[in-house]
Amino acid sequence: MAGKRLKGGLLLTGANAATALCSFLRNVIIARLISVEDFGIAATFALTVAMIEMCSNIAIDRMLVQAPDGDDENLQATAHGIQIIQGVFGGAVLFAIAAPVATVFDIPEVTWAFQLLALVPVIRGISHLDRARFQRNMSFGPVSLVEVGSQIPATLVAFPAGYFCGDYRAMLWVVLTQFVLYAFISHAVAKRRYRVAFVGPLARRALSFGGPLLLNGFLMFGIFQGDRAIVGIWFSMSEMGWFSAAFALTMAPTMMVSRVFQSFFLPELARAQDDTEKFNNIGIVVLQLSLLGGLIVALGFAIAGPAFLELFYGEQYLAGASVIGILGAMQGIRLMRVGPTIISIAKAQTVAPLIANIARTTGLAISIGALMLGHGVIGIAIGSLIGEILAIATALYLIVSRLSVPISGFLITSAAAVAFGLATVLGYDLIFTNHSVWRDIGLGTLITGLAAVCLLGSMRHTIRWLRRHDF
Repeated sequence: MAGKRLKGGLLLTGANAATALCSFLRNVIIARLISVEDFGIAATFALTVAMIEMCSNIAIDRMLVQAPDGDDENLQATAHGIQIIQGVFGGAVLFAIAAPVATVFDIPEVTWAFQLLALVPVIRGISHLDRARFQRNMSFGPVSLVEVGSQIPATLVAFPAGYFCGDYRAMLWVVLTQFVLYAFISHAVAKRRYRVAFVGPLARRALSFGGPLLLNGFLMFGIFQGDRAIVGIWFSMSEMGWFSAAFALTMAPTMMVSRVFQSFFLPELARAQDDTEKFNNIGIVVLQLSLLGGLIVALGFAIAGPAFLELFYGEQYLAGASVIGILGAMQGIRLMRVGPTIISIAKAQTVAPLIANIARTTGLAISIGALMLGHGVIGIAIGSLIGEILAIATALYLIVSRLSVPISGFLITSAAAVAFGLATVLGYDLIFTNHSVWRDIGLGTLITGLAAVCLLGSMRHTIRWLRRHDF
């Protein structure tokens, strides 16, 4: 069993790394082939699709992983039916709001592209959910194939699309290619026949599970995309372009690691939800690994963010260096919050992430206030960082008060990690006042590696306990 978990974890890590790398490479390729302004327009496509997906998502796939009867054929068929309705609804809404969205971003000539993007939620809505059923049994091959199999061809399309289109249309064709392949491959890897049903009690149960997460989706859009939306509305598409480049660069490792954690640890925690001691020990590991990942992201971008931005996107995007350190810290804290979120969902406490995200929206209010006071894009980034700090504090409080997960040791480790990070960044800035691409990347990698070794050492007792209890 342990060998199966290790193999599955490595496969999942590789697949998520490949997925994140492909998404990142697509952005870099297209950004290099089109103007900063056109890249800003392309960023509004991803923003709009994310808005529809997040605001209509009831996480039906996560229910199939978490529920004790997630293998039930009728439950899966009902989930397919709900997913189709969700996709059609999302597509209809996106088509209807295409013109207003284009007007808000002051790009009315691009209305047709937003209307075409309405196909995306519809296509995703007809994908097969067998991938979630495999995942609950720690079989990650199918879900990995679906993700990687759709991402690699879409990435290969990026260069010819960018070269021949020469503008924002390149991103449109890349997005459509990815989602069409995603739906097709999900059916190709499935073992069960695709079936749609609407079993009343099961549908009500699915909606009860996903209801809080649906409301959470509105908040998630504000959290993940709100700052970019504010930039796109208040500033030019050129500023939207370089801000989106910096944002995408910092978000790539965060999304990769968070998806690995959720896919690997959610099934494990769900299986242990009736064994308090085991659940708490696995939960502490998830919290510590989230802290480790978040520290690496925050430290890495605080030290080497401008160097990475210049290396990948080019000098024309270097205006984003003014905010990349702040965005890196924000994404690092967001990654730290993945741990409490997974723990809550594993216990079907889906209201807890919602409450934490309500706390996070405070950051949007701070961002808008900073903007009104004339602090520009930097003020938006700082507001988002403050919001993430409030959100993780709320998330940790909820897993202690509602689930009685002991986190005192984790808090001590967290305080030490934050102190180490602040001291390192301040010391680095005092010693090196000039910008050097390869020096910043090299030292940033070395320092984050040392931090990782120290944090992994603090986890050894919990990991030993889990190994003795067949984790």
